[in-house]
Amino acid sequence: MTFGVGVSWIVIKDRPSWKFKKKYLREISQFMRSIIPMNILNFAVNQYDVLFVGRFSGPSMVGIYQLGQKFSSVPLIELSDIFGKVTFPIYTKFAEDRVRLLNAYMRIVLSVLIIGFIGVVFLFTASSYLIRFLGPSWSGISSFFPVLLAYGFLMSLWGTTGSLFLSLSAQVILARIAFIRFLLTIPIVGAATYLYGITGTAWGLLLSILMVIPITVYYFLRFFHRKNKG
Repeated sequence: MTFGVGVSWIVIKDRPSWKFKKKYLREISQFMRSIIPMNILNFAVNQYDVLFVGRFSGPSMVGIYQLGQKFSSVPLIELSDIFGKVTFPIYTKFAEDRVRLLNAYMRIVLSVLIIGFIGVVFLFTASSYLIRFLGPSWSGISSFFPVLLAYGFLMSLWGTTGSLFLSLSAQVILARIAFIRFLLTIPIVGAATYLYGITGTAWGLLLSILMVIPITVYYFLRFFHRKNKG
């Protein structure tokens, strides 16, 4: 490896140089001004359910909840993340052609819908075998597993909007949605966990995403309507 680096240094004459440009710094800072708060809010929302379970249901319930989460909502949410990373360059390429962009996005949503539905059916069918394999001490998973499956499925569909808005430099919209989601999810999940335990946690998550999706659709339609008028 060292030999290869030495040869490339001799053969390749171009050398990188340091140049400070305020223009690029300003563009990056404007972009990060929305991205950083969005990531912080999303991180908080994605962690607070476990904190509420530990606080109101006890540490022993945390393990049961996280295991159920790992085999239900997490695989479906990861599916959306994978599609988001793959499709972002495609959306960027079509950013100036809104018709092709929307067509590409709808195909992605349809793909996530089909694959996610198959995943839900498979995971729901396999859940009984999983609980039987784990033993009676883990039987509490069955009370909230289907609810987290529904939550994960909706999250996988909702998550497709992230890469779309980013490709259009609409990270401000994502930050607003993240803030609204934070305001809705934290009190709903906290109250539901306090009243109904880990089953309430799952229902609180499902209710919160059902409230966030229409808000996201509203921003989506308003953004594209404004762009089309412009």
